[in-house]
Amino acid sequence: MSIFFILLSVSVFSQKIYTLNVLQTLELINSDSSIIVIDCRNSLSFKSGHLPRAVHLDVYDDAFDQKLNVFDKNKVYLIYCRTNGRSKIMLEQMIDNGFRTIYLFEAGFLKWKESDFPIEIE
Repeated sequence: MSIFFILLSVSVFSQKIYTLNVLQTLELINSDSSIIVIDCRNSLSFKSGHLPRAVHLDVYDDAFDQKLNVFDKNKVYLIYCRTNGRSKIMLEQMIDNGFRTIYLFEAGFLKWKESDFPIEIE
């Protein structure tokens, strides 16, 4: 999987795509408050608990494309879902739409919760 993303980051020219494990994700969230964290699970899952500072954008929402294009493509994003299925879809969409820097939390919220890291509940 990591080789795929290394090759991907080379092939998309000005875009930077990184994959993170659970510890790297925690470090990134704690060290850089400018990163926009996007949870791409459904509303119920998001409301029951999400990563600190996360905003919600359901990848299966009918208006997903319009909502995604509201975000500034030059900012830095960390995206995740429960186990990495939806976030891979979001990653592809963000790459296709020209987002420049994206971190993919590969392990997902399930691993975050198992690690007993802080969560926010709506």
